[in-house]
Amino acid sequence: NAEDLIIDSIHADEEIKLDVNGDIKMKDQNSIISGERLEAIIDGNFGEKDAPVRTNLDKILLDAEDIFIYNISDRLDIEGMHGNDIDLTAKGDVSGKDIVAHNLAIQANGNAGYKDDPLRIYVTGNVNIDSLYGGVYYVNGYRLPFEGTGEETISTISSGSGGNNEGGRGCARTQDTSQAIMYVYLMLLSMAVILGFRKRRNVFRTTK
Repeated sequence: NAEDLIIDSIHADEEIKLDVNGDIKMKDQNSIISGERLEAIIDGNFGEKDAPVRTNLDKILLDAEDIFIYNISDRLDIEGMHGNDIDLTAKGDVSGKDIVAHNLAIQANGNAGYKDDPLRIYVTGNVNIDSLYGGVYYVNGYRLPFEGTGEETISTISSGSGGNNEGGRGCARTQDTSQAIMYVYLMLLSMAVILGFRKRRNVFRTTK
C-alpha cells in the first residue's frame, strides 16, 4: 500500500503480512487485527499514542517508526520489533527477543518476560516495563558490561510489581556473558534480514 492504511478489521486463521508506505491507523475503537502471526514493514507509524493498533495475535514481527499496540491475546511472542518509540499494552503475557528502540514502554497484565527466558531488548533511552499480576524479566543489550567483566546485566522485578528503569541501570547480575554475545549476534542478523527485505521491496517497486 502506497499511502496511509486505515484498518476496519483484519482477520486470518494463520499469518498476516502487511507492507505499507505510510502510517497504519485504526478506523475506530472496535477495529482489530486478529490472526496467529503478523509480519509487517511500515514506513510510517504503527498506530497512534491515543489510538493504538488493537491486536489479537500470538506472534509478531514488526518494523515501523513509532509503534503503539494494544494486544488482547493470552500471550504475545515478539519475534522482532524495531521502532523509535515503542509503547505496548498487553492483556496477557509478553515474551520475545530483538526488541530495538530508543524508548520502550510495556504494560502487561501477565508476565513481561520469564525468569528463564527474559525479554531481549536493545534500548538506548528509557525502559519502562510493568506487570500487574506477573513478573518482569529483561536483558538490555545496550547496557552490556565492558569486555572481560564476565557479567551480563539482567533486570529482575518481583511478581506483581513494575519497573521504570532508564536504560537498564541498577539491575541484578549473572555470570553469563556468552548469552549476551549471542543475543547481539541474533539481533544484528535479524536487522540484516529486514534491511534485505526492504531492499528487495524497493527493487520490485522500481521495476514494476
